[in-house]
Amino acid sequence: MLNWFKKLFGLKAKSVAITQKSLENDTKPNLLDCRNMNCPMPIIKISTRFKSMNVGDTLIVKATDPAFKQDINAWVRKTENELVSFQDDGYEKTAVLKKLK
Repeated sequence: MLNWFKKLFGLKAKSVAITQKSLENDTKPNLLDCRNMNCPMPIIKISTRFKSMNVGDTLIVKATDPAFKQDINAWVRKTENELVSFQDDGYEKTAVLKKLK
């Protein structure tokens, strides 16, 4: 099911397991590629995408910004949405977010 996703985002088995669990109830995953974008662009892109999502939807974000983990944690606290999982594979980071409001 997620072979296309693995190819697109180059995820390892651990990341795919996290992603699979996060997508169990979603029929169409929301994917956002923020690689090679620096702060604040990943957060701006996430905020924009969240506006078009329904409550309960999941967004998977791939980023390379070194400060992405701190930025996404601050954004989640501010917006009161959920960070389902965060995977840091060194250079690339994967965040799975769930819209709560």
